[in-house]
Amino acid sequence: MKQNSGAEPSSVLLAGFDEDILSTLAKLVISSNRDSLPDLSSVVILLPGLECAARLRRLLLEVAGREGFPALLGPRIQTLRGWLAQRFVTPAKLNPRRRELLLTEVLLGHPQLYGKGQPWALTRNLAKLFDELTLYRGELPERYAEFRSLVADGYRTGPDKIPEALSREAALIHTLWQAWRSQLAAEGVLEPATAYLKQLAECSGEPLEDTKLYLAGFHDISGAEAAWLRGILQDSRATLLLQGNLDTSIEDGCCHPDAIPARIQRLIAIPLSGTGIGESSGSPLGEFLDSVYQATGGHLLRRAREFATRYPDDPLAGRLLLFAASGRDQEARAVEIQVRSWLLEGRRQIGIVTDNRRLARQIRSLLEQGGVMVDDSAGWALSTTSAAASLERWLQAVEQEFDQQPLLDLLKSPFLFADQPRNQRLSTVYRLERDIIRNGNIARGVWRYRNQLRLRQHHLPHWTRRAAREVEALLDRLEEAAAPLQSLLAGTHPPREMIAALQHSMDLLGMEQAMSDDDAGKNILAELEQLALAAEGSGLVMSWQEFRSWLGGTLEHINFCPPVGDSHVQLLNLSQSGLANFDALVLAGTELDYLPGAGAHSPFFNDSVRLELGLPTRQERNSVRFYLFRRLLQAAPRTLITLRREQDGEPVNPSPWIESLRAFYRLAYRQEPKDGGLSSLVLDPRAAVFRCDTDT
Repeated sequence: MKQNSGAEPSSVLLAGFDEDILSTLAKLVISSNRDSLPDLSSVVILLPGLECAARLRRLLLEVAGREGFPALLGPRIQTLRGWLAQRFVTPAKLNPRRRELLLTEVLLGHPQLYGKGQPWALTRNLAKLFDELTLYRGELPERYAEFRSLVADGYRTGPDKIPEALSREAALIHTLWQAWRSQLAAEGVLEPATAYLKQLAECSGEPLEDTKLYLAGFHDISGAEAAWLRGILQDSRATLLLQGNLDTSIEDGCCHPDAIPARIQRLIAIPLSGTGIGESSGSPLGEFLDSVYQATGGHLLRRAREFATRYPDDPLAGRLLLFAASGRDQEARAVEIQVRSWLLEGRRQIGIVTDNRRLARQIRSLLEQGGVMVDDSAGWALSTTSAAASLERWLQAVEQEFDQQPLLDLLKSPFLFADQPRNQRLSTVYRLERDIIRNGNIARGVWRYRNQLRLRQHHLPHWTRRAAREVEALLDRLEEAAAPLQSLLAGTHPPREMIAALQHSMDLLGMEQAMSDDDAGKNILAELEQLALAAEGSGLVMSWQEFRSWLGGTLEHINFCPPVGDSHVQLLNLSQSGLANFDALVLAGTELDYLPGAGAHSPFFNDSVRLELGLPTRQERNSVRFYLFRRLLQAAPRTLITLRREQDGEPVNPSPWIESLRAFYRLAYRQEPKDGGLSSLVLDPRAAVFRCDTDT
């Protein structure tokens, strides 16, 4: 750990990669406020996210308990944005869904710019770019000719030789940016990014009074955030805790873990010092990882041989395993076996970090089949929940004249007719499916179902009147619920009418009542309310297909995290892991596609143009991901890294960060990293979970 050589203590502290940063933070907060214990109501801890807030509270109580205080009053643990929004209420802040409608309205006003493209998909990408331009204070030249020249320079072509596609991109961005700013001014509203900058500026000019701020886990900050940090850190009541190695020789934009603390120090212009209270030990594993990923120092072979001379004993032994699977199924099985093994050893805080959501779902399913509950902090798209699937099936049934496939799927769903006994409804659905649809070989059409029902009654007297009435009532209710939507299938309509019609239709189906008793369903109802609020006063009109794109895109981009009780296994993605520390950890899906992966990079502009505009480049984004990956390698005393060698007979490229580690280890110790016997266990049927029919 680098120490500050100055006489004055720094308000920016640097913990080593081998420290538990939350434990260090808890000790720092308690020791700095010992005189006021147990009252920490004046203390505010700001984190990038709240995934680790519960663990931080437990650590604070543990440290305070050792000081003789079994309970604490406070502190408040919040995100920076949440804390600012609470302190500084910005008037006329734009609802995110309303922003989509406004931006789409601007886009539709320039149809010549997007041609045959899908405006709704383009709107979301534009919103991300405009957020970046605002947050990073990027300003486009007022004159289009200057901006076109800047784009041409970025793509290394002359202004007169810029390809048509790039010229169209430049025209699209420049025109819409100017129109968007004008629209916001005319509406008298602030978009979220502008409101956030305004709150930062207001906070910079206001004294903290009796508030003591602690900030931790921040590794990706903008210039505006750095300016705010610089201002508050000069006040002794604010402390910033970073983690990593500080190497000031690394330049901005370099894809290296040590570039992150160096960049933050340059931005805030305040020296860093060691915490002096952590447990950094300079372990062989840490030395090994630093040697693998050091920015300079000569050829990999020479570094590896020199390291092996200094550390003849295997630094990975008992600390780090690496398993290469022959496919995704085998990889998921290896993770499940290792997690269960750790649980049997008594480990109680196990993390699984992966950006491969398909793999994550497989792992979660395997573990839950074995009775191991998983706290999935990463969540999944709201559109993939069973509640959203039922809503989708209803809309498909309306669109397709009650085609029997979506209709029957819907009728068997638990999110329908909540006001009826389930057994009674399923009995009626069974008669409709078997006796009417299958027997009559009918593909679609309520009127066809009714005709078949009448024929059934005429030719089969034993078919009871009660059964007929129940099927008839079912068809009546479906038609009644569909009526508000069917009138919207043609032409264009205001979005507020379409949302209101959908909500009315769901109410008639009893779907709204059923969803209110389901966690995912509650989220869907809340999003529909947000869409209805956004649509108020909108001058936009849309076709049914555009409405479906708007609704579907909204549910696709909303993350759903189901509540889980007491769980010893937490599933996260890489971006959520900046403060995580575990008893044991799995880094899964470490292939090139996910590590560093394509990320959420904007489809607009190459890195040269983005650099000119002051926006983060792909290399800078990858540097943040490299940093998060590097800190995770020492975030637990036991770590398993998994990847696929191949998938469906095709080779899969590993992450270059994993390949560097493997190559360095092979050169130093002339063997492959060990997999802890997982290559045998995944093939052994005795390692599989099975349900026993008896208690013995």
